[in-house]
Amino acid sequence: MPFERVHRGLSSILGEAAAWVVLKQIFPAYKGGERLDEEDFKVLKFGLAGLFGDAGVMLYGQVAKHDRRPRVRGR
Repeated sequence: MPFERVHRGLSSILGEAAAWVVLKQIFPAYKGGERLDEEDFKVLKFGLAGLFGDAGVMLYGQVAKHDRRPRVRGR
């Protein structure tokens, strides 16, 4: 998943500036245009949990919906 997609998910919940601060705390070496792999998602999950506790785990659940396909309603 592109890093920017994770940033968009976080910024929709936390706001633009807060999302960058949080992501820079978790991934200080991020430069742009990178993709997150499964190991990065583990780091993201534990980083959010470390910063926000249980709310961080729920936040991760909202941001890391990379396995799910959009649901089509009415069919």
